[in-house]
Amino acid sequence: MFETKVFGGYVSDECKELSVEGVRVGVVKGYLATWQPDQGGRFGVPEQFFKGAFAEDLQDKRNNGNRPLKLKLMHDTVIGRFPLETVREDDIGLYGEGHINLETQLGRETYALVKQGALSDFSIGFKAIDDTITNDRLREIRKSKVREGSIVDEPMNVGAVITEIKGAQCFADLPLASADHSWDVEGALERIEELDGETKQAFLWVNPETSERRYPIADIVGETLMAIPAAITAAATELKRVSEGVPEDIRLRMVEHLGRYYAKMGQTSPFAEGSRFWGVEDVKLWTPRDFREALTATDMFSKSAVKALGGRFEAQLDGSLKTRDNPLQAMLDDMRSLSATLR
Repeated sequence: MFETKVFGGYVSDECKELSVEGVRVGVVKGYLATWQPDQGGRFGVPEQFFKGAFAEDLQDKRNNGNRPLKLKLMHDTVIGRFPLETVREDDIGLYGEGHINLETQLGRETYALVKQGALSDFSIGFKAIDDTITNDRLREIRKSKVREGSIVDEPMNVGAVITEIKGAQCFADLPLASADHSWDVEGALERIEELDGETKQAFLWVNPETSERRYPIADIVGETLMAIPAAITAAATELKRVSEGVPEDIRLRMVEHLGRYYAKMGQTSPFAEGSRFWGVEDVKLWTPRDFREALTATDMFSKSAVKALGGRFEAQLDGSLKTRDNPLQAMLDDMRSLSATLR
């Protein structure tokens, strides 16, 4: 039986236009499926592809004429193809580079909506060959044929992503460092420069015209490029505060990008509807009670942590920390060390 599966992901990065065999195409890159469980399918339970699920089918396709996979819109109309040489499994999932035919009206319209972010997710059409529903109510799919990939508008799994469209940097689904990992932005930039291979994914935005990189969110931990929770928070704060020079459509994709990392951290994005963000003018007249209420509202601190950090705030107000050159920085340093140890 033929199935479709929305392992969605948003368009967050560099798309480009090419001429392929005399046909003008718009290229979208990303994951048709990931190895993460989704929210459920036709059997009413979460479903998960496992690494290697598509390997045999892809090899069969290469052995039988190397025919490309169809690229569709909403699993309905063909708008292009995935050249088979671009489709591969990696540690994240099933990756592919789709070519949208820009010489058709629907292709041009779809590509425009993808660049805008209105159409933002990939979905896969497949036929399961080896699948089992476990006692834990999870459908494990260990062998499958892939029929086609589709651009859709609603995700079921935040892991599979269209990773590139021209302008904003991709959501690379980097592994997440521990919550208490320190964020040394200057050191991180130096380490990233020394990294062999792709480094753009360490930033939210790389200007395609000037190569200027902004909003770093990652560092080398051991030998692995990892997203740093403190860097994600810093980037979100900066993007909230100022985003001059960033086109609005790119800014919106960065907001979505950050939202996915906040979800990975088990937190609510500060850009989410109803979330609260405080600027400098908001906090100038805060009382200790205001400060404690703000910490509590984040859902990131235990009651004991809120009480302890509130005490540091009161100490800063009554001058006991003013022996240091920068009392606000002193308080932040204390908060950072406490939040790493208090539960």
